[in-house]
Amino acid sequence: MSTFLDDGAVADVLVVGGGPAGIAATLSLWSLGGDDLQVAWVDPTFTSGRLAKLENVHCNTKIDLMSNANHFRHPNFGKVEAVETEVQHMCATAHHLKDCTDPSQIGWTRLGSCRRIFDAATRGILSSGRVKALQGTVLACVFDASQQLWKSQVVAQSSDHGTSAPAAAAAAAAAAA
Repeated sequence: MSTFLDDGAVADVLVVGGGPAGIAATLSLWSLGGDDLQVAWVDPTFTSGRLAKLENVHCNTKIDLMSNANHFRHPNFGKVEAVETEVQHMCATAHHLKDCTDPSQIGWTRLGSCRRIFDAATRGILSSGRVKALQGTVLACVFDASQQLWKSQVVAQSSDHGTSAPAAAAAAAAAAA
């Protein structure tokens, strides 16, 4: 199975979105796919999705849970060294909610701390050379039955004014044989 991009690059998987789910998917593919798996990743900004708009919102998940091996200290996040630095910062700046008796040992945080962790993961992924990053938006995914391919049309972000312009990037994802 392969994805072919108009610029000649070849990838096995197309990840759409640079929010927490897209970041986690890309990290998982990096961890599970080995050196042979080629990943194309599409997002307009690669700035942790909507978390950028929610910096000061209190996170209702305890730091104890988020900082363990099932979450931000999961081996997939461990692929990016800067993530651990941000997890340590999140733990150091955690706070207890007023008038709350809570068994949490570390406390609570704001979504801005989570965003910094996801941003660190994104920077690590993008600088790794393991993914083909396409800054843009997927307009459509259409199954081509004659070729047994999923074709995804991508519109790139214009570097001039932040507006969209037709891209030279159209991706085709091969269906499982």
